[in-house]
Amino acid sequence: MQTNLKHYSERELLADALETEQSTTILYNLATTNSLTPDLHALLLDLLTDTHQNEFNLLITLHDRGYYPAPPADKHALK
Repeated sequence: MQTNLKHYSERELLADALETEQSTTILYNLATTNSLTPDLHALLLDLLTDTHQNEFNLLITLHDRGYYPAPPADKHALK
């Protein structure tokens, strides 16, 4: 029996991981803001912080590999 497995590129895998982290961030943010106990709130806030860090790391990786181009900021727009 022959299977038709799709082999994903590095770019597709990284983009999928980024999308997953972005979705997870939204869910943890919602759960954190609706938590009713200090311990649960602290735990969810830690998990939310982790997902933000993961998202940032993935963006840097995508950018460094040329998959997520970011034009330089306009110096006048920063003032």
